[in-house]
Amino acid sequence: MKFFLSTFFIILVLLFVSAMAQEEGPVCRELPVRFQSGFRSDVYDEKQCMSQQMKGDVQVDFESQLVRLDLFETTSEESGNVTVWMNYKEKTMYEFDHKKRTCQKKTLSSSLGSNKLPSSTKLLGNSLSFIK
Repeated sequence: MKFFLSTFFIILVLLFVSAMAQEEGPVCRELPVRFQSGFRSDVYDEKQCMSQQMKGDVQVDFESQLVRLDLFETTSEESGNVTVWMNYKEKTMYEFDHKKRTCQKKTLSSSLGSNKLPSSTKLLGNSLSFIK
């Protein structure tokens, strides 16, 4: 599950920065206050001889500092469906595992931030990059 969540957060960052990508013209410096997007990721790890497919939906509300993720993950060994609710104002995350029928409450140590993109953001085709 740790591999799953770390991969997801990388995808989430990419979703945030690609949500407002444009084909031509200047880069938008602001994401919508609320947006929803689907995503899909296929990863193959040669060292562990493991493949992973992740797909789902993310809903972000910067104003309320809320994120909801509906994720379906399939690896070489297992599959699972998880819904994650993150409330950044209350620093709380709930993770509901549909297969196990369990819910875990965790503490968030990070912040969602704002919908403003850094000035160093550059247009790279159909995605934006601000990773230094």
